[in-house]
Amino acid sequence: MGDALAQELMLVWVTVDDEFGRSAALNWPGTSLICSPITMISKRVEAGEPVDVYALFQGVSERLREMAFSGDFD
Repeated sequence: MGDALAQELMLVWVTVDDEFGRSAALNWPGTSLICSPITMISKRVEAGEPVDVYALFQGVSERLREMAFSGDFD
């Protein structure tokens, strides 16, 4: 899903260090917008929720576009 988002939205993979350690995330170049698709999926799996990757991709893609073009991420 991450690679598909990167291709669809021209995002780049970055490494994020936080209190939980180091993880891969996607960044919209030129913005502070960060998306963690691996974490999105793993948290749902850990919670025992079903994961519809296609629906998740569609929703995340739409929301990222809205945020990037509205400046709603800072």
